Amino acid sequence: NVTSLSAQAQQQFLQQGDKPPALEGFAVALDNPVDVYRMTERATKYAMMFIVLTFAAFFVLEMVRQWRIHPMQYLMIGAALVLFFLLLLSLSEHIDFAWAYLVASAACIGLLAHYLRHVLGGWRPGLAMSGLLVALYGVLYGILVSEDNALMMGSLLLFGVLSAIMVATRKVDWYSVMGSSSVQAPSIANSVPVDAR
Repeated sequence: NVTSLSAQAQQQFLQQGDKPPALEGFAVALDNPVDVYRMTERATKYAMMFIVLTFAAFFVLEMVRQWRIHPMQYLMIGAALVLFFLLLLSLSEHIDFAWAYLVASAACIGLLAHYLRHVLGGWRPGLAMSGLLVALYGVLYGILVSEDNALMMGSLLLFGVLSAIMVATRKVDWYSVMGSSSVQAPSIANSVPVDAR
């Protein structure tokens, strides 16, 4: 404890008097601010955002590509995403955090690629979604190792994802998707005030 050392140091030097110093020097080792448990804790803090972004991507692609993904399949995908964080913690206790992250993400992406191949009906959509997961895991790792810019990177990620969702779903008729065929979608011509015509 540095505080107790500094409080007692003056007394020790005064008591020494003319005697040669008993302590010729000492070293200070600074603690690494990012250890394994802190990195894993930071990763789990981003877990909800990560899972929501993944589900949002699946939902948007389900709407745009007209895939049919059952809620039970969403649950299985979510379980694989949650297991990533458990694997990350358990592996990082034994190997370097970067390697633990790589192994855990590769295991989960491999599992999901195989599962999505069957859920989505082929390798092409399964690999496309796996590519999206690779990008998400990469961005999450970038956020984790960047202590100073983590908030900015996370905010830019969310802004980019929202922009992509808005562009991808701009032509989706949400009334027909939600099963409300009796409601007419508003048109631009109907929304112009009568006086402006």
